[in-house]
Amino acid sequence: MRAPWVRSSWRAAELKDRLPAPELFYFALSLQYLAQFTGTGIFYSYLGTFLSLPAALMFMAAILGPVPVTFRWRRLAQPALAPAALAVWLMLASILYVQNTAYFDYPRSHLHTHFSTPGLAGIISNPANVRRVDGLVNAVDTYTKPGDPIFVIPDYPALYELTGRRNPTRLDWYQSILLTPQIIQHAVSDLGADPPKVVIVETRYEQDYSRSRADQIIDYEHTRAAPIYSYIFAHYHTVEMVGDISVMLPN
Repeated sequence: MRAPWVRSSWRAAELKDRLPAPELFYFALSLQYLAQFTGTGIFYSYLGTFLSLPAALMFMAAILGPVPVTFRWRRLAQPALAPAALAVWLMLASILYVQNTAYFDYPRSHLHTHFSTPGLAGIISNPANVRRVDGLVNAVDTYTKPGDPIFVIPDYPALYELTGRRNPTRLDWYQSILLTPQIIQHAVSDLGADPPKVVIVETRYEQDYSRSRADQIIDYEHTRAAPIYSYIFAHYHTVEMVGDISVMLPN
């Protein structure tokens, strides 16, 4: 039995016969999200920038199927219009965005300062970010020696690698969305069993490079990691600030 819209149009009936099962669209959208063919993919990793067109063309080919040459352009017009328009829009938007912006960083014209940290040799960023990273590495070098335990929360897990220090807990990046009560309990237990020589505590989430977003200020008492912060503030004190980031030593 055909729906009314199918009975009223031979074009609709032909297109319906060519469409894949509805479940395939949900599966395709899930794959697209996981592969970051999205606005987030463009902003974070640029994967969406370079793969949007191939993805759109594959959808178009799947819908069209094999088409006789004599009817190719007539049949191509309607089914191909939507994916082609989407591909063009994504490509243009992506190109315009990434020409001026890198990740959530400053505009490209501001990315001209080199890191002094050996592990970041040859990489440039905005001056404020370079001062923060180099300053934190220098602080860790001042208060600890290679192989010592340090703890960094919630961001900056690269500090473990850049400084040659180890993380006494089981998780490197304490991103709030990843935290469970069990992870938090283990973290507090690990910090007590193997106390870090230095603790680095941010006041803002690091994705706010420009330090301009009020929603990126960390409310320690109302985050999932609140028990971890409570333990830190009870056992450590701030000895210096690197920008707006606390460098803390044991009481």
